Amino acid sequence: MAEILKARDISANEMSVVLHRPAELRLRRALAHLVSNRRELFETYQSFHNRTATATLHRRPRLLSFAEMEPGEMVFVGCYNAVFRGARPYAEIGADPNIQELHRDFGMDLWWDDENETHPWFDLQPLPDLADLAGRLRIETPAGRTYMRLADRLDAEVIAIERVSRYAPPFPGWRSLCLTSSDVRFLPGDWAARLREWRGVYLIVDESDGERYVGCAYGAENILGRWQQHCASEVGVTVELARRDTSDFRFSILERVSPDMPPEDVIALEHTWMARLHTRQFGLNT
Repeated sequence: MAEILKARDISANEMSVVLHRPAELRLRRALAHLVSNRRELFETYQSFHNRTATATLHRRPRLLSFAEMEPGEMVFVGCYNAVFRGARPYAEIGADPNIQELHRDFGMDLWWDDENETHPWFDLQPLPDLADLAGRLRIETPAGRTYMRLADRLDAEVIAIERVSRYAPPFPGWRSLCLTSSDVRFLPGDWAARLREWRGVYLIVDESDGERYVGCAYGAENILGRWQQHCASEVGVTVELARRDTSDFRFSILERVSPDMPPEDVIALEHTWMARLHTRQFGLNT
């Protein structure tokens, strides 16, 4: 990492580094979506920090931002100037629509008890430095729990500089596709377009206990629309799934069919999969 900064004539002694790896699993899984599609939420997320990190930003407001996309590796988000805007009351922070959405939809913890207290707040202004490496530069996740570091003390090996951004990974193909409910909610645009085109039979596994449900999809939105219906609320949409937390659902495709297959044929195919997987006797189909 030091060699890259030196090659770009960037002084590591003037930079801080933030290594985003949220403790909240839902938020961690959604980082790529936030960076790619909801940058305003991501910037809000990195606008306030704990006391130690805040002190580092006061000393070194130029910031290199990384986010963990896979266990053990960080992907470069961008370079920022952290402008201190003063202390905001917790009541005001909690009322911020972006904070509310991060808490409601992505599980970000609101840790404060006293709304009358205040917390330091920064505006993160993007800088052009290293912009061409955003989403492409991958480093090993450094050891230790401290998420705000000094760039000149960052011990992180560069894994690779990819040809294309990791924030928009290539579609894996329908046979390899296996998505959580969070993934379904925040699909990359080209992934969503493909699922919108396809009819077929799919499997939902409840990861809390391994129970299985076979379903089929057809119509205007096809698989995409049906999966989105399953994830639309905190519980499922069928009689059995309505007793279950959708955050534990994992989706895969059992069989993809022609986009013009008649609905009755898709339903008949669904029934053969129910029989083969015994999801009426031992699963969640009724």
